[in-house]
Amino acid sequence: MSRKRAKIDPVLAWLETVPEAIKVPPRDPGIYLSTSPWQVLPWGYELARKVELINAALHREQVRLPDGELATAQSVATDSNEWGYRNKMEFSFFGDESGLHLAFYRRGSHGKVICASESLGRREIWQRAREIAAELARLGLEARDLKTLILRASQDGQVVAKLFVKNAARKALFLALGGSPSYSVVFSDPKSPASVTTETWLTANDSLADNILGNDYHYNIDSFFQVNLPVYQLALKEMSQWLVGDKILDLYAGVGTIGLSIARDRELTLVEVSESAVAEMRQNAGVARVVLAKSEEALEYIDGRNTVIVDPPRAGLHRDLIKKLLISRPERIIYLSCNVLTQARDVKWLTDGLPEKSASDQPSLFAPHGYRILHIQPFNFFPKTPHILRDGVKQPAPIAYRPILVHCRNQLHTMLLHTATGIV
Repeated sequence: MSRKRAKIDPVLAWLETVPEAIKVPPRDPGIYLSTSPWQVLPWGYELARKVELINAALHREQVRLPDGELATAQSVATDSNEWGYRNKMEFSFFGDESGLHLAFYRRGSHGKVICASESLGRREIWQRAREIAAELARLGLEARDLKTLILRASQDGQVVAKLFVKNAARKALFLALGGSPSYSVVFSDPKSPASVTTETWLTANDSLADNILGNDYHYNIDSFFQVNLPVYQLALKEMSQWLVGDKILDLYAGVGTIGLSIARDRELTLVEVSESAVAEMRQNAGVARVVLAKSEEALEYIDGRNTVIVDPPRAGLHRDLIKKLLISRPERIIYLSCNVLTQARDVKWLTDGLPEKSASDQPSLFAPHGYRILHIQPFNFFPKTPHILRDGVKQPAPIAYRPILVHCRNQLHTMLLHTATGIV
């Protein structure tokens, strides 16, 4: 009977290959591997490694780049703030003879590590998290009763929180508290590892507000909202320079912060599938058109006069959407991505054609029109972690290409694609 081989964490495996002479002491010894494993990398080494990941993904897909457009460590845009940038944190709990503690899951296992502080989260979040943990201990709650605690902070330091409880028998204890709760409490099915709401027990005001490039946005703790707003604003400013025309289409729009921040003064359409995100978007949208739909099912809004902005989930763009872009040839595409691998794949398809099966079941390319990359710009959204965010702009090639701007969210990387006639 063979023993099951333990799963090797790729992040930890790669860190072991970094020479010890290069590494620096971590700020959070004991927990950094669970939260920000690249704390041991010098800043320049981190940036160099992230652009290696971007360039490797593009090379793997054989993406054709403009001359000299390979990303470099020197080209990475950042506000140089390595610490305290995260405006959202999620904690687990751990209990021992000394009481109830905030905790993180140990990387590569189901075990937990106690944390009294951590260097990526905003100071206000940590202060509020410790206050809530102390209150839960006074109420007699144990780690086995609790699933997670999620907190979010605005730029001015306001903090909201939601507690996920997995012991249904604790409902009466929370309901007996009465009054106006300072944080929301929900029951979450213990059979599910995710922090999802099964039943709401207490509802607190969990609304926040932030200003992005002079625009006010209201959102709540569950909203899709960027966790590093200063660097996000750098990315938005970069993207705004590549808009063309008066018609802007923002797909996978979330709460609308891309389109509404850089194209509010144009004929703007925002498409998003989440009902809660659309509800918040409508509070902020003004005269912009807001569409509740999957982006791949809102293809009628794509035409040759658009600048199209896409910010898809990690799976990348839907094939139907790519096909519509190739057919309709919007003048420019700006692509923000949280996964360099799927982004590189999509860019390859947008430049060289979409692989299909013919009637004879033989591979073929659907490529009535193609794009060429105009620009690539990396941003370091998540310092001290292996995540990468990339942004790019594309435009159609001669006869066939239209512009595209590509972003990737762990480190951001930008590409601009456009038609040959549209480039000065």
